[in-house]
Amino acid sequence: MSNNEEPRKQVPMPVIIAACVALLGLVGWWGYRNLGPQETPKTAENTKVDAYLQEMAKKCGGDFSKLTPEEQLKINGMAGGRGAMAIAGIARGLKK
Repeated sequence: MSNNEEPRKQVPMPVIIAACVALLGLVGWWGYRNLGPQETPKTAENTKVDAYLQEMAKKCGGDFSKLTPEEQLKINGMAGGRGAMAIAGIARGLKK
């Protein structure tokens, strides 16, 4: 060291830890946004299914047993066997 140079100051440990936590948080958020769950793109078929399920939810008021057996079968096919839950959830969403 020459006489003109000032001694280097050390970075305090809490600052280093805070920087690491912030970096990990940023990388985690970025990964979730880009690699996490993605919204299903809307297609003409999805739109038809959504409209039909909303129509049936309005018709029965969320009570799956009020629908005809044919309608129940069709809805169960569309909802992967969970037609009653789908209709109840859609009806709750419509009431809000």
